[in-house]
Amino acid sequence: LLSAWPSARIYILLFALYALAGWWVEVLFRSLRERRFVNAGFLVGPFVPAYGLGAVIVMGVDNVLGAQPLAVRAGGFALSLTALEYFLGLLAERLFRIKLWDYTQNRFNLHGRICLKFSAVWTVAALAFVVVIQPQASQLVGAVPPDAVSPLTLVVLIYFAVDFAVS
Repeated sequence: LLSAWPSARIYILLFALYALAGWWVEVLFRSLRERRFVNAGFLVGPFVPAYGLGAVIVMGVDNVLGAQPLAVRAGGFALSLTALEYFLGLLAERLFRIKLWDYTQNRFNLHGRICLKFSAVWTVAALAFVVVIQPQASQLVGAVPPDAVSPLTLVVLIYFAVDFAVS
């Protein structure tokens, strides 16, 4: 399947890169807030897949809306990321019986899974992502030698499968 979709391998590598970056963001945010080290996420390894998936979705939305005015793109990012956050929160609660985050203390929340404040934060982050971060990350992943992309992708997929199963 991966040989049929060469760009899928790149998206998998970017997913892993952003899931790792998301883990760092969450660790810093939660550790500073709680004034102690907090290992973020529900996986054993240092990855928060929601960030990787969010980044891939933002890249997809940007590919579709890239020629549109910034406000339209921002609206696409807001809707897609808010829907993702709601769906992932619901999925975690229903499948794994865990609540990964709780926005019930924030105004304008829906079932504690999403809230206006964080939807705005994710939208601004998505705008910064497509303008500043993603071009740099694409260069980084693009520097991987072509003959190493498939094996590296396979290692990433196996790692995530094992980490998810263990977690």
